[in-house]
This record gives sequence, C-alpha cells and structure tokens, in this order.
Amino acid sequence: MNLQESLLDSFKSKSTVESMNDLEQLAWLQGSFLFAFIWTICGTVDLKGRAGFDILFRLLLKGSLTKEIQDQHYIIQPVGELPRPWVCPLIPTQKSIYEYKFEFEGEGRWVPWVTFIQDTPPIPKDQQFNTIIVPTIDTVRYSYLLDLLIKHGKPAMICGPTGTGKSVYIMDFLLNNLPKESYMPLPVNFSAQTTANQTQNIVLSKLDKRRKGVFGPPLGKKTIVFVDDLNMPAREVYGAQPPIELLRQWLEYGNWYDLKDNTSMKLVDVLLVTSMGPPGGGRNPITPRFLRHLNLMSIMDFDDATLTGIFTAITDWHFNNGFSQEIQSLSPSLVQATLDVFKNAMANLLPTPTKSHYLFNLRDFTRVIQGITMSTVHTVNTVNGILNLWLHEVLRVFYDRLVMDSDIKWIFGYLKECLKKNFDITMDELCNHLRSNENGELEADDLRSLLFCDFVDPKSESKAYVEVRNMDKLRAVVEDKLDEYNNMSKKPMNLVLFKFAIEHVSRISRILKQPRGHALLVGMGGSGRQSLTRLAAYMADYDLFQVEITKGYTSVEWREDLRKILRQGGEGSTSSVFLFTDTQIKEESFLEDVNNLLNTGD
Repeated sequence: MNLQESLLDSFKSKSTVESMNDLEQLAWLQGSFLFAFIWTICGTVDLKGRAGFDILFRLLLKGSLTKEIQDQHYIIQPVGELPRPWVCPLIPTQKSIYEYKFEFEGEGRWVPWVTFIQDTPPIPKDQQFNTIIVPTIDTVRYSYLLDLLIKHGKPAMICGPTGTGKSVYIMDFLLNNLPKESYMPLPVNFSAQTTANQTQNIVLSKLDKRRKGVFGPPLGKKTIVFVDDLNMPAREVYGAQPPIELLRQWLEYGNWYDLKDNTSMKLVDVLLVTSMGPPGGGRNPITPRFLRHLNLMSIMDFDDATLTGIFTAITDWHFNNGFSQEIQSLSPSLVQATLDVFKNAMANLLPTPTKSHYLFNLRDFTRVIQGITMSTVHTVNTVNGILNLWLHEVLRVFYDRLVMDSDIKWIFGYLKECLKKNFDITMDELCNHLRSNENGELEADDLRSLLFCDFVDPKSESKAYVEVRNMDKLRAVVEDKLDEYNNMSKKPMNLVLFKFAIEHVSRISRILKQPRGHALLVGMGGSGRQSLTRLAAYMADYDLFQVEITKGYTSVEWREDLRKILRQGGEGSTSSVFLFTDTQIKEESFLEDVNNLLNTGD
C-alpha cells in the first residue's frame, strides 16, 4: 500500500480529479494497484521466482484458476471468477510483467521500461572509469521506485547478490538525482563488528540539535540515512542484532535514548534506505519485525545480455578515442571472452578452507575491463597489443589469486581455449615473445614475463601503461628507484630484486594507478609485502603512512592516526598509501574503521 499511495499524487489535485470520468479514475486506481503489487509482492523473489510469478499473475488477472494450476503453484484456497472485468488495460504479453511501467494517461497504459533508456546521452570522454554508470532497465526502474518512495517518506530496501550494483544505484540516486537543497545523504556501512553505539553515534554526529530532545538536519532539509550491508552485524547471545534493533526502535517509535543520561531523543526529517545481500557467507537473516517497516525490492544477477551490453558500451567508449577501426571491432569479443573466463572461474575455482579467498563477483569482471581502459592509442595501437593487455589483466585479476598448481594449470589451459574461441588466435602465436624455450611450447611459467606497468621509462611524464619488452631494462629502472629511496629514507631497505620481486612491484603499482585501488597482500612473513609496497609507493610518488603500535596504543591513538592520514590525503598535493599489517590489528574495531573508510570514506 505504501507504493500505491506514492503513485496516486494525481488524485491530490482537485482539478485533475474533476477533469476525469469515473472509468478513468477506476482505471488509474486499478493500474496503480497492479504496478504496486508487481514491485512489492512479486518484486521480492529471485530470477526463477519472477518467471513463475509472471505466469501466475497473468492467469490471476484473467479470473479463476484450474485445479491443475493451483496444485502446480501450491495454492490451497480455490480462486473464483472475477466479480467484474478490469477497467484498466492489462499488461502486454510480449515481455514479462517486470518490463512495464504504468503511465497515468487517459485510462492508463503500460510502457516498456526500455523506452526510457533509448535517448540517454553517451558517456562523456573525460569520465572517470569508477564513476561510469551505463543506463540499463535496472538503473531506470530502481531509480524510479527509489524516487517514489523517498519523496513520499517511505523506508526502502534493495536486496541482491554481491556486485549487482545495489550500493552504486542508491548512492548515484542520492547524490545526483535528489535536489541538494532539500536532501542530505548519510552513508553508513555495517560489518560484523558494528555495534549499536557506533551506529547511533555516526547518525547523531551528522544531525543538529533543533531543540531539547529533538534532533534532525538543518531546517528545510531531510537526511537520508543509507545503511549498506544491513545484515552483516553479528548476532548476540539471544539471536538479536543490536544495530538493527536500534534502527527498528527508530522506525517504530521515532526516538533513541541518550547514551549518557538516558533522556529521549526524537529524530525528525530523517529517512532510512538500506541494501543487503542474501543471507549466507557471514550475512544473517533479518528479523521480520524490522523487515515489515521497509519496502523491499529484489535486484537480480545480470544476465549475459545485460552484462555484455554494459561492458561493450564501456569498451566502445574507450576505443572511440582515436583507436583504429580494427581495434574498435574487438569490443564485443573482449567482453565475451572476459565473461567466459569469469563464469568458468566461478564454476571451477571454488573456495575451500585452504583457498578461502577464491571468491569472485562482478567486481572482478569490472577490473579486467578497467585494466583495458588504461591503454591509450599511443601506447597500444595493434590488435595483438590489445589482446596481450587483455590477457595481462585477466592474469592479474584471476591468476594472481591462485595458490595451487592445479588451479594455475587449469586457468592456463582455459585461457588457451578462450583465445582460440573468441579471437581465433593461439596463445603460442600471441605470446611467442614470452617463450623461454624456443623449441618447445609456451608454458604457464612463461606468462610471468607478461607485464604492463607505467614506470618502464622513468623520464616520461605521461606515466603510460605499456608492456614490458625488456626485463633487464625494467630491473635496472627498479634498482635505480630503490637506490634513490635508500638515499632519501631514514630506514633504507636492503633488497635483492630478483624476478619475483619485480613482478610484485609491478602488480602493486598497477593497483595504485587505478582509482579506488586497494590491495590485500597475502604471503608468509619476510616475503617482502611491506618492503615492496614502500618501493611501489615511492615509485608512484605517493606518500606512505603506517601506524606505530606501542604497548599503550589504544583506539584513541588509532583514531588520531586515521585523522592524520585522511588530512594528509585530502589537503596534500600528493596521494597517499596507508600500509596496515595484520600484526597491527590490536583491537577488532581497527578493522571496522578501515572497512568504513573503504566503503564510505568516513
């Protein structure tokens, strides 16, 4: 009913109602009810459930159900004939019920969502990769539904698998689609360590005290609290999740209590929007007592056609900046090849207790395409050059995560098949320059020599991302940089730069070069994780910051150190690298703060 109520603004205008006849008014009421029903009851199921709901919903619109259909859908009560026919037009049968929006014109009409994305402008040439949002049916319909609910003060939730864009859709809507003079977004990210006190302090820190016992945003504005990963907080001994219970208290009673003197604090002009993944893998089920307050919308994994359309649009946008027609024609094949690798990696490289980090989602697909867009027409201008770059990015995203020889052997074999299938070229032909044994076949170990980096030419100011053709020259460059670092640093590093070390420096540098590039370096103690990070940061002209843990180091000193690094990154003229090791996690709350920094920057 919340969604239908939000749809009926037209009935608040007396002139509009008086200009309509009774049939038109009834048609609008019926059409709004059907649309609201689709995006509340029918909109909470997964992809398989939507297909079943599509069939059942259309049968219900026609009237009674046969016993066979009732048994098929486990409907116990008999469904009789309609008391009267529908006045509003029924949903067209060409597509599913989820593909149409009800328009309030005449007696109403159903318009395909796809018509709203046909006139979208192209991606601007100077757009940063991490800010690109390719319009799809999902972006249009979820933005429309969020707009309806938020502007009518209805709490909302979007639920869906990792990597489907839940957070991106909501943040893009809050930052770009709402009038800034009326709405203030407040992102909050939950994790397993989030507490109720932390949640209350974060929200209240962004609100003003209007008068005694009343808190809210500045007059004339509304604050939208966006809680991401809602179901992550750990359960306490009795099964409750205290941060969620705190939110439920706010939604039910409109107030919290002061943590010092227990006085009531009323929250006004504040609205809740949330997102979460399905329960499982560290996520917990949400209590129905809290869920009943939210308008739940389910977002599905993208199908292959949608994924292909999104990433082909991005590669086309990149290759249209001066690349040859031959390279531009590679876009569909590059995306299809990446999709093949992604789907097969998810099916074959499964997580186990010894390989718990074998977790892949759509962000990994995105990282491969992002790596391709780091090329320029001056650095990679041949088809084989682009294919080598694609192969390098696939290796960095998928291969670098592997720890078992059998997994490395599998991905090497599959990449051979993928190149032949999508580009009609063998790996031996493409990577002939990497072959260590001139008389033998290309081996998996040879692919270690396939490197792209931006420090091959230290004198160049463009920092071009190019393939390394001469490992000896690269070693000389890295050794020179190490000597420079040792001459300037109070703590010089005595490193032997063998091939593995140079490869790791290149990998770390690639991550630092990308927007929002964060890395988790896994390895044994003494393997060079910290030293090579320091060297890579110096080579990229980044300042490096690391906390110093002492016996009396507490969360107070930790927060002060975080303020320093944030101030240094925000006010300084150079970028910064924050190096944080597992031995420095003195309290679990340290990880909570890092998690919030990575998700919300706060």
